[in-house]
Amino acid sequence: KFMEEAHRNIPRVQIYQAFCMRMGDFSASLCEDSFDAVWIQWVIIYCSDDELINFLRESAKCLKPNGHIFLKDNILEQKDAEPIFDEMDRSVTRSREHLLKIFESSGLV
Repeated sequence: KFMEEAHRNIPRVQIYQAFCMRMGDFSASLCEDSFDAVWIQWVIIYCSDDELINFLRESAKCLKPNGHIFLKDNILEQKDAEPIFDEMDRSVTRSREHLLKIFESSGLV
């Protein structure tokens, strides 16, 4: 539903390739080409640290030299706070410091 809406509202030239799948299932082998950027928005709360690390590693393989991965999501304000798991919607919210450790584990700078 969201992919269909994106394709209706975003000019085709701005969406080169899109994937509709669980982040943990993404593989760089799916990329038809290299990208300048990978945009991740409001989805990491539904994956584990290991799934996120794997996704970031695989995404980095799809980037052109000097490419960027952008991440837009909610974060905890408290420095070094432990991730908070919400039983109601099965989501996890992480601190900036926790995310930086994930980026480091992914091999990103």
